[in-house]
Amino acid sequence: MKKRRVMSIVVLGFLILAGVLACVIYSNINMPSLLKEQIVVGNTRKDNDVDDELMSEVNKWKKSQVNKESLSLSFCHFIIKNPGLFYEVFKEEREIYDEWVANIQINVFGSNREDLRQEMIAKLTELRLPDPVNNWNRYLVSKLEYISPIQLNGVEEEGEINWRALDYAWKAFVNYPSSDNANRVYNLLPDQRYRGKDDPSVLEKECRDSIYKDLAILGNEVIGANREAVKLAFKLFTISDGAFSESICITLGDLIRINPEMFLEELKNHRKYVSRISTVLGNLGYVFVDRYEAHKYAINQRIKALKSVTNPMLSEMRLECLEVLNKINDRRPNKYYPPR
Repeated sequence: MKKRRVMSIVVLGFLILAGVLACVIYSNINMPSLLKEQIVVGNTRKDNDVDDELMSEVNKWKKSQVNKESLSLSFCHFIIKNPGLFYEVFKEEREIYDEWVANIQINVFGSNREDLRQEMIAKLTELRLPDPVNNWNRYLVSKLEYISPIQLNGVEEEGEINWRALDYAWKAFVNYPSSDNANRVYNLLPDQRYRGKDDPSVLEKECRDSIYKDLAILGNEVIGANREAVKLAFKLFTISDGAFSESICITLGDLIRINPEMFLEELKNHRKYVSRISTVLGNLGYVFVDRYEAHKYAINQRIKALKSVTNPMLSEMRLECLEVLNKINDRRPNKYYPPR
């Protein structure tokens, strides 16, 4: 009896010892990951004030009519202060993060902030983060290394266009064709037709050529019914001529069947920039040349689209457009011409 009791105590002791050893082994195996998790949490969530402040700035970004240049600069300071927290927050706000990165040059480095750029590169280059944000960070660093601060505050003659600022704003729009970037370009264009000089500057020529070359990106936004892009297309008439103006006409005309009410609204608001309304309403592009039946069909579809608009505030504009389109539609060649 006594032997059995002793054996039971010995077995119980071994079981307790085995349990303790198992706990120790498990702790040693998982300690690095636990420590790593604590380190990450400590690096990213140790400062609740910073977290709350960053979230406040993120929420401001989501509102309309906000100063995104100021917010973009704040984000730069946040990522330097606590990159772990910054990326943790933006994992849930990817669209805002993408917009911030896409526009970082025009929004932040449109002023002389070379020291800030170098500080961001130094801080973020050695950073190691879990995927996918590690790739985000590497992309951001490579972009910061590529771009350089630009100076947009050059002295301009009274009444002149700031071609340097316009060129950078247009390139920012092409890089990220958002409503905000379209509006930035719009505000840099003159309020009346620019007559130009007999001997335009190199910068003016380069700016005009750059806009004309990438008009297709603006056109994509126009047919997507991006209102700020539509406004921008109309205001580009102030600096365009020839093939440049014709391309804008074709782009705006495409909007008629997609969103006839928006077309009429913005035509009404920008009527002073359109010298001849028929060029916008009736220019279908080169592909319709000598294709009378196709051209007539397309014009009829535009007439049908405009007739669908019932907004009484647009009745006069609608009537003017319909009169012009009906005149275009009544033209009939007396001979068949095969397509070129």
